[in-house]
Amino acid sequence: MVTPLYDWDGGSVVISGLGVVLLGLYVGYVTTQQYYLEGPAWLFPLGFLFIVVLSVGLVYGGYWLVGSELEADFVFRVAIWCFTGLIGALSLTFWPIFYQLMVGVTIEDPLFILLVSAGIGANAGLLIGMYEMRSRHQVEQIRRARDSFSFLNSLLRHNVRNAVNVIDRYATGIAEGRRGVAPVDNARKIQTKSDQITELVENAQVLVDRADGAATLDTVDFSRLLERQLETSREAYDGVELEHAIEPDVVIHGDEILSVVVDNLVDNAVEHNDRIRPEVTVTLETHADVAVLRVADNGPGIMDRYKERVFEPARGDDGGLGLYLVDSLVTDYGGSVSLEDNEPRGTIVTVELPLA
Repeated sequence: MVTPLYDWDGGSVVISGLGVVLLGLYVGYVTTQQYYLEGPAWLFPLGFLFIVVLSVGLVYGGYWLVGSELEADFVFRVAIWCFTGLIGALSLTFWPIFYQLMVGVTIEDPLFILLVSAGIGANAGLLIGMYEMRSRHQVEQIRRARDSFSFLNSLLRHNVRNAVNVIDRYATGIAEGRRGVAPVDNARKIQTKSDQITELVENAQVLVDRADGAATLDTVDFSRLLERQLETSREAYDGVELEHAIEPDVVIHGDEILSVVVDNLVDNAVEHNDRIRPEVTVTLETHADVAVLRVADNGPGIMDRYKERVFEPARGDDGGLGLYLVDSLVTDYGGSVSLEDNEPRGTIVTVELPLA
């Protein structure tokens, strides 16, 4: 990843301003030197046109960068290239002029030569900078796309696998005719998890749009979405005491993939719980301009030294991806995820999302 060098959006202004300054210096200098106006009639307009082209090249280059897809940091780097070309051209021109002056060779107008060299060098630096930064920008886009689709693959595999595991458990109970197993109830739970898989697959286009940066967020009634997802979770898990306290009409910017966040949080609280009867409490409330979602469980908890690592993707297995996926999705929504210990035991996962 390219480390941001500068965040100010004025790199293009600097480049265009340099073109205006060079044109002003040239016109001001030439018009004060009478002998430039006394040559052949075609010479002065031709020279003036040449400088205008160099100056307009810089002005237009800065204007083009404003409307380009390059981030402010990339544009600033192009400005650095522009100044590097200007300084390089001045240095290369200054040395032979300085040398000739030192050995007594008369040079009629070294300032004019330096001024023209500055314009040529600045334009050369601009072209080099634009080419390099567009290349770097394309490489960065490819890297982001690769990471995004890797995340998309992990998200689909993890959630589909979790749902299939639940389906397999209840289907096995029906097939083996286990005592106390109600086939109708298990069939309904299987249907619920199947619907979840179908919904996730149908939302795959949203995930693809998110991966290539084309997704747009809308206002979502987080309270209703949370209640609907918790009802699904209740139907999917036997023997889990799932309680909730949800503040009504909490609206945030998001999309239907928010249900994946809730599903993963509840799954994580249940699957890693070592109690015979897991207890999960979900609360949603607002503080200032954020919606605060908390999912608390009575499981074994997480030791302090592992709290940061749980947000990292597991290697070679989808079993440890839950909180990593939650953190990645919540970050895309402009929110944050944190962990703390529950009392007397267990873990509380807190998700903060900006209100619409």
